[in-house]
Amino acid sequence: MELSQHISSFEKYIANQEGLSPSTVKSYMFFLSRFTSLTKVSTTEGITLAAIEKLKNALLEKGVGKRTINTHLASLRTLIRYLNKNDIKTIPV
Repeated sequence: MELSQHISSFEKYIANQEGLSPSTVKSYMFFLSRFTSLTKVSTTEGITLAAIEKLKNALLEKGVGKRTINTHLASLRTLIRYLNKNDIKTIPV
């Protein structure tokens, strides 16, 4: 299954099961979309420390602040927890 499909399932999970607000869900989806577009990662196995570093460097080059970068990373960390919880192969949190 492609990463985009897992992200779609994750979106439904955080909206329905976790009860996050629509604005929080929208933010998570924006940050995860940015991750996939900047790193070109398309599979869960592609989520690596190198890909995360690539994301951080790309955001720094765009002038994104450290707080916003941390929010990107928190969204990604939450996705990784979701994947691990569902026994989908990816890096550990």
